Amino acid sequence: MSKHTTIRWALMVFGLLALLTVPALVLARAPRDDEDPAFEFKGTVQSMPAAGLVGEWVIRNESAEKTFQTDASTDFNDEIPFVGACVEVTYDTVASQNLVREMELADDCRGGHVEEQEVHGVIESFPPELLGTWRVSGEVYAATASTEFERSDGPFAVGACVEVTFVVQDGENIAREIKTDDNGLCGAPGEPELQEVKGTLEAFPEGFIGTWTVNSGSSVTYAVTPATLLDRSHGDFYVGGCVEVKYDPNSPTREAHEIETESPDDCGPPLPDQPILKATGVITARPTDGLFGTWTIGAADYEAVAHTTVFKQEHGQLTTGQCAEVHYLVNGATNVATEIESRQAHDCRPESEENEAYGRIEMLPSTPDLTGTWTIGGLNYLVTGDTELKDGPFSVGLLVEVHFVRADDGTLTATSIEGKHEVEEEEQALAKVYGRIDALPPAADFIGDWTIAGATYMVKSETRLEQEEGPFELNACVEVYYHTAPDGTRTAAKIETEADEKCPSDPNSGAALSRAYGFVEQMPPTGFVGTWRIGGVQYDADASTEFEEEHGALVAGAFVEVTFTVQAGVNVAQKIETHVPPGAGDENALGLLAFGSTSLESTATPSQTWYIAGRPYLIIDATILDDSQAAFVTDQPVRVNAYIDPASGSRIATWVTALRTLYALYLPVTTH
Repeated sequence: MSKHTTIRWALMVFGLLALLTVPALVLARAPRDDEDPAFEFKGTVQSMPAAGLVGEWVIRNESAEKTFQTDASTDFNDEIPFVGACVEVTYDTVASQNLVREMELADDCRGGHVEEQEVHGVIESFPPELLGTWRVSGEVYAATASTEFERSDGPFAVGACVEVTFVVQDGENIAREIKTDDNGLCGAPGEPELQEVKGTLEAFPEGFIGTWTVNSGSSVTYAVTPATLLDRSHGDFYVGGCVEVKYDPNSPTREAHEIETESPDDCGPPLPDQPILKATGVITARPTDGLFGTWTIGAADYEAVAHTTVFKQEHGQLTTGQCAEVHYLVNGATNVATEIESRQAHDCRPESEENEAYGRIEMLPSTPDLTGTWTIGGLNYLVTGDTELKDGPFSVGLLVEVHFVRADDGTLTATSIEGKHEVEEEEQALAKVYGRIDALPPAADFIGDWTIAGATYMVKSETRLEQEEGPFELNACVEVYYHTAPDGTRTAAKIETEADEKCPSDPNSGAALSRAYGFVEQMPPTGFVGTWRIGGVQYDADASTEFEEEHGALVAGAFVEVTFTVQAGVNVAQKIETHVPPGAGDENALGLLAFGSTSLESTATPSQTWYIAGRPYLIIDATILDDSQAAFVTDQPVRVNAYIDPASGSRIATWVTALRTLYALYLPVTTH
């Protein structure tokens, strides 16, 4: 006899959204000789690319406004134009587009002369995120996206002494650089007027506090106190090294306000006239005490010598395991290093080893088969007939995954490029952060501006607020999902309290450690040290910041995790590392959700195992969890994007979305 049991089975119905793509203009610069005729235009910059110098520019003069396109071959003459600057452009017209050969700062567009000026002054007011209007000793300066900021003598604060490098454009002071400086240089009340001297360091005490001897033609002693700023911008202090001393000449002990390491060239004799060779490799050994001594880079040893070797750490610290480029002279059987510079990870991999990167397309060739040079995330890739192009069409602005190899001459040849159309523009504007609450709005419903981990987030009536791990209160640990508008406003989509271990403290300083996840919108023009904009928030990376490129190169458009502390209102990055972007994994799946265990990966990244359609996926802090349609509960229909981790073989989820059940269907199942 048969028994009929009716089982309710929820069917998930998914409509595929049509991908609406605005055709992007594909530009290419035809091969030309520098003597070919070109056009010239002089005017004021009205707008420029949001990230870097490659892209669309609008420049206007009294008679016309023109749109120009720059690419990786454009020559900026080592200058950085900015909105409001007067520039002179040399360009070609190709397919009705103005392709820039050269752009340089020019005389004032109203007839005056643009001269770069420098002034010291005391900060009276400045914008919290640095871009905008600064008032320094009664004068007003405009800081733009092109302004460089340097905190060499402490953080920016009201009352701090700064040096402003600026130009006058149409009656406005446009800041090119703002950097903190010693208070004595500003003539602050009670502060002495300092003198500066460069020389060779002959002696200094263990622990640094005490008498230092510096030879700038003759040996002179200076008193270093706990208040003296010791700046190691060009490496550690060592006997024989070059230093600059800023001191009080009226003090009987010549009290030093600042001592800064300098390049050996600033104190020592010129290098001998010999051919300088170059090699690239991973650092496998280095001096244990300071920077001078024997370095093993690749398969060879190099001697770093005082007054000769210069160290550059723009792509990370020169530690064991770091990729580095060394310039050196051969002296008998010894390789004498003239320069050791950190490099990106792919610069050290052999030509046979494949690399990956994620980024937005900035420039495409005009060839029908798209062979030629592509600019993606600020890097140039050579596409040949052997390159596999997947999931087109390709257009400027599209997020892509690039696999490439690097030749000995530095050429990056793409082996495959895959379009990531499923990662929509709105998703690229989504970011999240784990941090502690600094300030709350007074409203009982919490609507208004929140300050979390040093940044401001707007909470609206549609923002989802969850307090499962405790109430919203000052210093509570929270997770924030947010979107950044084109004007920089950050609107929270969801805020929920988290366990305290999600917001640990720095073991060295005790400061709160926060973590943010987002796409790189802007990065330093050269190297990694400088100002980054990630997920609509500004971060500063210095020589102590760690950089990891395990999941792709660090380029504009990469999805990254940044670990940071807030110091005097500045987000100081401790570590920046790449992740596979949300939605950019190679696997997509639909299924019902079941929960597994919580574990700790070998990378010390907290993770959970979720089962979707019976298959395990690791959920890490970088995973975007979208529960805007429905909650994550057992048997909930979900959609997941993931990739296979090559080291462990695990599936790592980049994005999980809980889906509404649109209708239910009852199916008879017969059992005997």
